[in-house]
Amino acid sequence: MVHIAESIKQRDATDEIVKGWWTYLPFGAVAAGLVAAVLFYLFMPTMSGLILALFFMFTLGFALVAILNYKLVRRLNEHRRREASLRTGLIEYLRAMSLERGPEAQVATEISAMESIDLECLANERPVSVMATPMAALPLIGFAFEYYSLHAATGPAYMHDKLWQLLLQQLRSAGGKLGIDIIIPASKPLPKRPFPLYLLLSLLFFPFLACWYHFLIMDMNGHLKAQWGVEDKLLSGLI
Repeated sequence: MVHIAESIKQRDATDEIVKGWWTYLPFGAVAAGLVAAVLFYLFMPTMSGLILALFFMFTLGFALVAILNYKLVRRLNEHRRREASLRTGLIEYLRAMSLERGPEAQVATEISAMESIDLECLANERPVSVMATPMAALPLIGFAFEYYSLHAATGPAYMHDKLWQLLLQQLRSAGGKLGIDIIIPASKPLPKRPFPLYLLLSLLFFPFLACWYHFLIMDMNGHLKAQWGVEDKLLSGLI
């Protein structure tokens, strides 16, 4: 129980709900980029002017969301670190309860499955460098750092949530065998966000970049809130 309780206590420090003006920042960045592009093209209405206008549109837009990149990637890193501790605590708790209740309450299959999920998470959820994310504000090379940041936050959120849902299935099954009433609130799984498609759409239609950020913010906010509900139920039911 120690690992479980300690990991839940860390929520305020690791699981930040992105809200307020942060949610509007991507839309403001896209609007500023579009205005800059239009003004630049009006000043130089040539093909070269159009190319430069598009360049400044992306550069300004990426620069304005650079700090948000840092915030989103750091949040994902911190949450995954905290959840690793929670998974350890849940596995230890089930193993202890199985030993306490005797051979008739064996949950070896569920524990093995949860350990496999934990190992997969540890192998695939390595921390992403947050120091590179603000570098999206730089001209030219900022393009690479911008999409590095978006790639770091897009696919991992879906896989992280999927593995968490699988872990809960095993936990629920083990609880039934141990005679523990584990109530796990239903939650909607995160949709898969195809990075190559989103990258192409954001390059061909710049305003889509704001929608992409909106999805990233709301998806992870939803995952965190749903997991908090599960954790609170677990804590009250396991004590």
